Amino acid sequence: MTTVSCGGASSSPSQQLTAVGRVLRRACWYACAAYALGSPPLTLLPSGSTSRGAILTLVPLIGATALHAGLPIPRLHIGKEAVLPAFVLILLGWQTISAVSNLGLGYVAHAAPAASLIALAFRARGPLMRFDADELRHVARFCVTPLLSLLLLGFVLQLVGVIPSLYPSQFPLAVHGSRFQGLSVHPDSTGVVAGVAALTAFIAHGDRWVYFGRAAAIAALLATNSRTALIATVAAVYVYWMIGPGRTATARVKAIASGAVLAPLLEAIILVRRSTAHGDLLSGRQIIWANARDLASLAPTLGFGPETIARRFPTVGGTGSQISQAQNQWYEDAINFGRVGVVLLILVLTVVVWSGSSASRRTFTLPVVALLMVESFSEIPFDYWASIVQAFPTFFLIMIIPRGSATRCQDHNYLDADFDKLNASRRHEVGIGRIGRYPFNRQADIMARDSIRP
Repeated sequence: MTTVSCGGASSSPSQQLTAVGRVLRRACWYACAAYALGSPPLTLLPSGSTSRGAILTLVPLIGATALHAGLPIPRLHIGKEAVLPAFVLILLGWQTISAVSNLGLGYVAHAAPAASLIALAFRARGPLMRFDADELRHVARFCVTPLLSLLLLGFVLQLVGVIPSLYPSQFPLAVHGSRFQGLSVHPDSTGVVAGVAALTAFIAHGDRWVYFGRAAAIAALLATNSRTALIATVAAVYVYWMIGPGRTATARVKAIASGAVLAPLLEAIILVRRSTAHGDLLSGRQIIWANARDLASLAPTLGFGPETIARRFPTVGGTGSQISQAQNQWYEDAINFGRVGVVLLILVLTVVVWSGSSASRRTFTLPVVALLMVESFSEIPFDYWASIVQAFPTFFLIMIIPRGSATRCQDHNYLDADFDKLNASRRHEVGIGRIGRYPFNRQADIMARDSIRP
């Protein structure tokens, strides 16, 4: 099989596909290790201590250093590829200015673990721009095992009593009569991870392990009894079903019609069940949101600083309540970092959607963004100051966005390879079963190959 040297390394497209998958899997393992170490039941050091913060910061940084060991490192090109890192730095910079202004320079250390996790995500971004939907779905398989392991560890620890069961549940899928809390020790936060795992397993190319992963992730999601996470995951799968690559106009019309019928039905079932069990449809969020809205209107330009509600207004949920956040990402950021902080987060998410190829957006980015956007109206999935656990969704979102510019030299590998041998080699080396067309089978690429050959 013909290969072309790129930056001092020679690799075939099949090897590049596997290499990218391995890098993402390694990054997920390091992120899951940091997540586990950030879990209160597993930490050996007191929460908020300098030593604990240093350990949580070092684990992702070590992962970022060792991520490409034995594998080719994609080169960074200044251009469109640098836009997303620039906007993320501006967002974190504004939040840091707010923290220093309100709480002093020492408080910046609270964001160090989350910042290192985000750095690991940027380091893991692979040259996926030239990969089509089938290849992206194959790469997604590499992320399923670490995510399921994270959920399984939390389940086992709660089952044996290391994680106390604090939230009673009447749902059949319960752990000792309690909601599945996971390593975050809160079912709503664990519901986000379970939703990401279920969505990843749904997108990934199916085999026995992936099918098991789908069932396990869905079971974990239901066991959390988090209606926000369930609705968010259903919305994400629906987005993938509706706009995913290869969808015909008829399939999209069916998806829209099905969503129009099933979405209200699902919401009604969840709300009726919740109101019957607790008598409160929103679990007190309406009081929190009303008070948070008032606080947001009083916030100065820089906001009140990170974790304002936990530090200054714990009774925002009513007299005697001990609330740590606004139960809404946008109210939370408006209170903590002012309206500018909200605008910057919106810009970052806009750049996230804009980045990458059309195939990557429709296969991965838009469904994950849909999941986190639904979550953001009832939780805070984009918080970088409270815990490294809260930064995990941002890590996953950034990691799956392709590094487009890094594939410029990779294109020659696609165009110069012997197509028939390459197809056979891919199925043998990478183990792809049911694969459709590849980028190098497209007519435009064939014409481009023929035009550059002497």
